[in-house]
Amino acid sequence: MEGVTENKNPVRNRLKSNAPLKGTWKGIFKIFWSFLVIHLLALKWIFIELFTSHREFKIDYDVVKKCEGKWAVVTGGTRGIGAEVVRKLYQTRMNIVIGCRNRQQGRKLVAWLKKRQRNYQSHIVVALLDLTSFNSVKCFAIKTLYTTSWNISLLVNNAGIMFPKFEYSDDMIDKQLQTNFLGHFCLVQYLMPGLTRAGTLSQYSSRVVNVSSIAHYGATISQELFNQKNKYQVYMDSKFYQIATAVQWNKLLEKTGANVHMFNVHPGIVDTRLYENVFYYKLVAPLMSLICKTPAQGADTVVYAALSPKLENEFPILIANCKGIDPHPGIHDTEVRELIWSISCILTETCENESAYLRSPAGLPRSSPQLRH
Repeated sequence: MEGVTENKNPVRNRLKSNAPLKGTWKGIFKIFWSFLVIHLLALKWIFIELFTSHREFKIDYDVVKKCEGKWAVVTGGTRGIGAEVVRKLYQTRMNIVIGCRNRQQGRKLVAWLKKRQRNYQSHIVVALLDLTSFNSVKCFAIKTLYTTSWNISLLVNNAGIMFPKFEYSDDMIDKQLQTNFLGHFCLVQYLMPGLTRAGTLSQYSSRVVNVSSIAHYGATISQELFNQKNKYQVYMDSKFYQIATAVQWNKLLEKTGANVHMFNVHPGIVDTRLYENVFYYKLVAPLMSLICKTPAQGADTVVYAALSPKLENEFPILIANCKGIDPHPGIHDTEVRELIWSISCILTETCENESAYLRSPAGLPRSSPQLRH
């Protein structure tokens, strides 16, 4: 049969109608309200950070001993917080796979790191990863699994965007939703066999760290799950979905005895290019450099969640400034979490079976070309 066949997936068809709100007073009010909520949350947290001492996570000999030679995967690791995370992980002598869209920028970072620390023998691999394409995510996962010999000790889901102009991804999903949440959800599904294997072979747990946000406190839990129509609400909701599915993952992993733990991190209000799509960014950029955290400071909590020995026995749902904090109350709603999980599995076309991550995900070949060092 020629031509494009009709998509009979009701969830996908619902998302195809997820165009931006236009014109109506109700739509304008929703956009304004979401804009107000996320900015109030940001202002509140800026004041908290101004009057709270920053907790730095220091990499000592014990951390290096624990990490040396192991494999870590970092998405969006070429600039901002991600680049600082890569720099700190490299100090532990871990091997690192950087998943990014701009490989040239990634290679420049690698060259800079190797020039500064010539005596380190760790491998750093820069690989193409476009989170707005599930096919790209799958290709990246296949090559990463075989490059690491299905032995991944750490996955940092760092890549993200904020308030972009509305566009559909290759998979007909809002690009912001797919970049911030669904692309990473898909990646975790595919890399989980490597994470569980590494956890089995080590006395230390494998970890997944989601770089989330206090913006998730503004999420709406209603019949509009995955069907929001304004960019401010989509950002807040995507961060809520991220945390909700992480909690669900932890319950499934605990149930099967897998030595893998997932953590969510709010890195702080950090002065990075994440805000470049905010219409007033150029006006406030000089002020942000004075009152916001630096990328290196933002990376501290991410690396704490990734490497701290303390978290072998403590499992906070959300971490900020190297300390556990309470998440949105809706995170504790099992029915909501299960619904988000099910819809995410349908949209990413990954297996919904809770035991699926213990074996090779469907569609992964037995052999694959490795990523180039």
